[in-house]
Amino acid sequence: MKKLAIAFVFALVLQARDATWNDLMNEGGRAFVDRRYREAENFYLQALRQLENAPDSDLRLSGATHQLAIVYMTECRFQEAEHAALRAIALRARIPGGGSLTAASELVLGSIYRLTGRYSKAERITRDALSIFQREGSSEDVGVAHLSLTTVLASEYKLSEAEDTAQQALQIWPDDQKDRIFRSGAFHALAEIHISRRDYKKAAEYCDKALAALEAEFGPGHPRLVPVLTRRAYVELMMKHYPEAERVARRGVDISTATLGDQHIDTAHATIILAKALAAQSRAVEAEPLFQSALPLLARILGSEHAVYGEALLDYADFLRKAHRAREAKQISEQAALILAASRGTIDVGQLRRSS
Repeated sequence: MKKLAIAFVFALVLQARDATWNDLMNEGGRAFVDRRYREAENFYLQALRQLENAPDSDLRLSGATHQLAIVYMTECRFQEAEHAALRAIALRARIPGGGSLTAASELVLGSIYRLTGRYSKAERITRDALSIFQREGSSEDVGVAHLSLTTVLASEYKLSEAEDTAQQALQIWPDDQKDRIFRSGAFHALAEIHISRRDYKKAAEYCDKALAALEAEFGPGHPRLVPVLTRRAYVELMMKHYPEAERVARRGVDISTATLGDQHIDTAHATIILAKALAAQSRAVEAEPLFQSALPLLARILGSEHAVYGEALLDYADFLRKAHRAREAKQISEQAALILAASRGTIDVGQLRRSS
């Protein structure tokens, strides 16, 4: 009887431990959806600390590592993200029947390769993951892989193939109610494809579809809307609809500041577009402080050698040039050119650092 009682107590302890781990993972997931990435990171790290003595075969270990890789990637901490993704792949590859789990982590690694400009590696590993999902994954898995492949192909300017792949994803997610989170991702990807084609009218239509799906799912003030609002404002800017670009960008800034704070990367991106919209309306006094607040934030979060920071510097240089501040514009343009050349591999990164 005593042995049964001890076994029962031990089972309760294990259950409590698992519940705590599950709670941490669930809280991390909620924080990630709300774009509270540092909080999500802390939850996942706590979950991993609970597994310090767990064997590599423990599915929870690879699961938390996988989620942490996604958070690091989203925070643009690519070296840490790549390390975590490779660790998750190594753990999952040893799990019997873990092909779909391994493929999910390969998709994350493919996204990291894409975001760091290693497009051929990104396409290869993403296609490998898609093949695994087509053999043994769910239709939802296949749809996610199609969407990941869409973004890779679009980055390589294989736009027709990217569009076909996005449409395949939409066929997997046909329900405007049940599938709207996935459909919003496909619509956003299609908007990016049409931006690359400079078909801004079509891009605006897809941005609006993505926004409608996200608003229906999360409400009108959720931070998940901000990246799509920023791209929608950019489209209006390209169509020279400057007051509308200002309105949409300001909505993005307001939502991001209210929900994520003024030090978040989404706030910085939306602020740059708002600054450009104001500058296009000859409101330089309002625009320049926005550039000056967003640029250091991008440099701090992404790093001063990141291509996105270089492109934002070009936007600021263009603003300075139009304000007849040619010397400042030239200096900023040269700095941006070096950053972008380094990101394309046409100059050595050491040369960029020596010039800083």
